[in-house]
Amino acid sequence: MGKQKKKIVSNVVCVRVSDNEMECIRELMKVTKKNASSVLREAVKSIIMPAA
Repeated sequence: MGKQKKKIVSNVVCVRVSDNEMECIRELMKVTKKNASSVLREAVKSIIMPAA
């Protein structure tokens, strides 16, 4: 049997970010050396599935 291709689904989300929140995101980007998408993705994951 041939390999089945895994369907990749990308989600696009629009959020409003205040100036203060953007400053925090910029600071996290500097500290973690990650882009804004990665920083926000990890933040959402921590809200949805907090560490036990």
